[in-house]
Amino acid sequence: MQDDMWAWPLERHGNYSVKSAYRLLASTRQMQEDELLPGTSSNNDWKLIWKLDVPPKVKVFWWRVIHEFLPARQILHKRHIDPIAFCEACGSEEESVRHVLLDCTIARLFWSNAKELTSVKIPKLHPTSWARDLLHNHICSRKDSAVIICGMWTLWMARNKRKHGEPGMTTQQAIFWARDTAYDLW
Repeated sequence: MQDDMWAWPLERHGNYSVKSAYRLLASTRQMQEDELLPGTSSNNDWKLIWKLDVPPKVKVFWWRVIHEFLPARQILHKRHIDPIAFCEACGSEEESVRHVLLDCTIARLFWSNAKELTSVKIPKLHPTSWARDLLHNHICSRKDSAVIICGMWTLWMARNKRKHGEPGMTTQQAIFWARDTAYDLW
């Protein structure tokens, strides 16, 4: 009868090797990245964000949008930080990041005016992958993506100013800031 011994299950002979451990870690990491969203990885997101023709603060903002790291009331409510989940501006829906940037009455007015003033139109976006979709050229041009993302940054900043009782830019000022910022960097 043989004595019990330790065996490494990833090698036929049971001996540990750095190569097999590396393969295990690499495959685990790939599986975790694939769970984020099929066909994308967080590293790929950052590369696409870095290529955007927007100011660095807007790039960081967009990374936070994609990874849901913005303190929308819906998220704060789920974490028992804010007792109310509904949007302060319109009160009609829970305040998610998507709601603030696309669905709120203030956002809809902003995008309606933006279309008239800049001819940039929000494309049809998927309900769950909308933030990542704007990084890809098949949805709209790079220039339009830059204007849209800068516009969304101004909407988020306006939301924060409203929340703290500060005056913000007018809709027209915000639209022109977004357009001029994107065009200046183009």
